[in-house]
Amino acid sequence: MQCQACAQRLEKALQAAEGVESVQVRLEPGEAIVAGTADRERLASVIAQAGFQPRSDSSESPPA
Repeated sequence: MQCQACAQRLEKALQAAEGVESVQVRLEPGEAIVAGTADRERLASVIAQAGFQPRSDSSESPPA
């Protein structure tokens, strides 16, 4: 992401995805933190459709 408009576009796309409860997009360092029941595959698809390259953070907490 290179500008605030990009971050807002990604946040809006993720918020509209089924199973997403909350989203926090940070321009720096270029990341999105997503909470909810949406699976990784669905989130990756939404991110790609919004024009960004999805990547996974290995520090993810396992489901409770």
